[in-house]
Amino acid sequence: EELLGGTVVKGEYSVEKNVWDQVPGVTATVLPPLDDDYGAEGKPVWYSEKSEGHFGFSADKVGEYKFCFTNEEQNEIHVKFDLKVGVETVDWEQIAKKEHLKPLEVELRKLEDISKTVLKDMMGITEIEYSHRDTTESTNAATV
Repeated sequence: EELLGGTVVKGEYSVEKNVWDQVPGVTATVLPPLDDDYGAEGKPVWYSEKSEGHFGFSADKVGEYKFCFTNEEQNEIHVKFDLKVGVETVDWEQIAKKEHLKPLEVELRKLEDISKTVLKDMMGITEIEYSHRDTTESTNAATV
């Protein structure tokens, strides 16, 4: 999943039982984007050896985060995986109860949060574009 810095991520997973009615062993890992200087993967953002679990974190780097499930058996396994990013992570029912909001007010708050997220994403994309442009200009200057 490609994420901008500061993006909130929540997820949960569970491994289904195999044909012998056993839950196979699995390792779940969330890896950050590749290190810019060395191209190496950094320290995992989250790690678990449980057959089910949930996690949450705020992306501290811009880039592609990887969600990996490693099977410890030779047989095929099935993993149920639910990932929520950004505005999707907000519990709107809880907010509605806490602030005594009507359904229309909740929808307006959702739209407000979505529009803020779109604006933040556009600003992040603009920063990335500026960085690419600067790299291109410096490369062109070096070759001329």
